Amino acid sequence: MKNHYKLTISVLTYNRPHYLIEMLDSIMQQTYHDFYVKIYDNGSIDNTGEIIKPYLKDSRFSYHKFQRNAVENIRIPFDQCDTEYFIWAHDDDIMLPDMVQEELSILENNDEVGLVTVNSNYIDEQGIIFKYSIYSHISINDLVIPRQGFFALFANGKTIVCCPSVMYRMSIIRKYNVYLHYEYGGACDIFQWMEINQYCSMYYISKTLFHYRKHKNQDSQNTLCLDPLLKKPILSLLDNYDNSDILRRKWLKFINRRIFDELFKSKIVPHIAYKTIRHAIFIPHKQEFLFRLKVYFLVFAPLSKVQIKIYRRLRRIFLRTIRS
Repeated sequence: MKNHYKLTISVLTYNRPHYLIEMLDSIMQQTYHDFYVKIYDNGSIDNTGEIIKPYLKDSRFSYHKFQRNAVENIRIPFDQCDTEYFIWAHDDDIMLPDMVQEELSILENNDEVGLVTVNSNYIDEQGIIFKYSIYSHISINDLVIPRQGFFALFANGKTIVCCPSVMYRMSIIRKYNVYLHYEYGGACDIFQWMEINQYCSMYYISKTLFHYRKHKNQDSQNTLCLDPLLKKPILSLLDNYDNSDILRRKWLKFINRRIFDELFKSKIVPHIAYKTIRHAIFIPHKQEFLFRLKVYFLVFAPLSKVQIKIYRRLRRIFLRTIRS
């Protein structure tokens, strides 16, 4: 039976009960209370099921456990949401008390907005803030991102959406079937926002209302191939955008830049460089790319026989993949 709440907050967790408690406590401390909380356990093998029992005494809370830890489980909370609004929360972050109230106010007073996010702090494993208001350098004021405007921000390196702080208008999700594509891994949320932004605007609240935790076991840190993985789907998506040719060129240049960023970070660890180039299916101005690749090797890797062999192999891979 459909519940009477306006909002569903779904918390996906896996073997992090110490962080999960902090998230659930922050949800209970919200100034807005008309919501339903679904805790999705992605097959934890620790005591998660025990530590959440006190929260289940609140009729707004429910617990659902998957049999195994699987990436496809991340879409299920969206599929099972039957309320007007939805938050997809992570177990290791913290909501500040006014977050839900302020986000909901934006959606209820702006019909053209389909997604709202907030400014956030970075916290460490102990919950200590080490960077305040992480998006203030992009905008010190509230920001309306017009339809098809998020892509340009992202391609210019201005990521202004913090995934677990997002509140969705579910009518947009259902009408246009813009659910998460779990096959894109850690990039699935970015692609979903671009899809949603085809049909509606997005809203950024400049007030800091969220703590985003950064730690070594974080799933979203491994983003080496995030951009190459999304290359083809985003190029297809841009066909539906206005000025698609300009945006496609912007996206390919962005991938080019990101691939070199990853190469420089890798300090020419051969298997990482290999993996990076292997995903470069097509890059504009291929001769420029190959020149930059050669310069990279000259600067960061003395051209010994081994390094020359690696360079030539990467070059062959690159040329072969752009032809395929």
